[in-house]
Amino acid sequence: MNIFNWIKQELHPIKSNSTEFIYDKMDSQSDYCLPLIYKPFDADNRTHWRDRGWAFDFLYATGAGGAGGAGGGRLLDFGPGDGWPSLIVAPYINIVIGLDASPKRVEVCTANARRMGITNAEFIHYDTEQDIPFKNNNFDGILAASSVEETNNPKEILNQFYRVLRPGGRLRIFYDSLNKYKNGREHEFWIHPLDKKSCMIILMNRLIKKERIDMYGLIVALTEKDIIRLFTANKQPLRFEDITTDKLKNIRPQIIETKICSIPHPSGKTIYKWLRDSGFDPILPTSNGADTAGQLFDDIPETKRPSNMSEVDNLIRPLVEKAVHTETPIESDPVITAVKPNA
Repeated sequence: MNIFNWIKQELHPIKSNSTEFIYDKMDSQSDYCLPLIYKPFDADNRTHWRDRGWAFDFLYATGAGGAGGAGGGRLLDFGPGDGWPSLIVAPYINIVIGLDASPKRVEVCTANARRMGITNAEFIHYDTEQDIPFKNNNFDGILAASSVEETNNPKEILNQFYRVLRPGGRLRIFYDSLNKYKNGREHEFWIHPLDKKSCMIILMNRLIKKERIDMYGLIVALTEKDIIRLFTANKQPLRFEDITTDKLKNIRPQIIETKICSIPHPSGKTIYKWLRDSGFDPILPTSNGADTAGQLFDDIPETKRPSNMSEVDNLIRPLVEKAVHTETPIESDPVITAVKPNA
């Protein structure tokens, strides 16, 4: 019997959505690593360049960046996490509203905005089973970064995006297609500490052909160090193969609760079709600003790299603006810009 069947038959997991499963349990969705939100910008850090690439990607793709990357507009950020990308695009637009199904995420985003002194970002909680709580034709652009696929009804969410966008408004959607996990990463795990005495063991079963992921969460009265010691005899690193049914049986008295979260993870081709069904036209799969900025970082010799964020921005802006208009095959699961036609 494989481990997933054993968990279902022996531990009887409770069905939950992604908010209940994990997002309401995280003080930081990003592990406090985001530049500007948690850390000062570091011009010698490739990840920080990519983050600036994302900022201008979202601005240029939605049209909110305007000429030269400084425009206006009213944006909706669907699933802002720790305030990303809301708080990195806020300085360039009139207002951004972050919408999240997790009350914890709304609390964290609001606190981060306050700490950063950002006053034109607002964060709102809502139930993803309900309509997005805004009138028709309300936003100039929508940002959806690895969030639509965290809902139980991604196709309906896209319909809602179409409704609240103004005619001519643009959606920029980045998603986690399961295709990249083929050939070896279908089954993975993650250990999330909950407090000083407990953690959650998360086991992922990626059903790539079905475009769905089943996540099993075991809340245990053990620490991450305890799990590593018991499952590997302190031999690092802990692998998915080390988490066996026999070892789970040994810690069964410490298993407090078990949950299962099953959510769709559509591919680019599926999202493209759903966008078309919603009425978007044109729909443009394109290159993205993060990869563009990361490649630029690699191409510039260390001694010639700019020393601050302003100089980095000046370098990457024109390249990102070009990237978000450079079409690429949908089979590669790229970032997508979708436009609501003018009436």
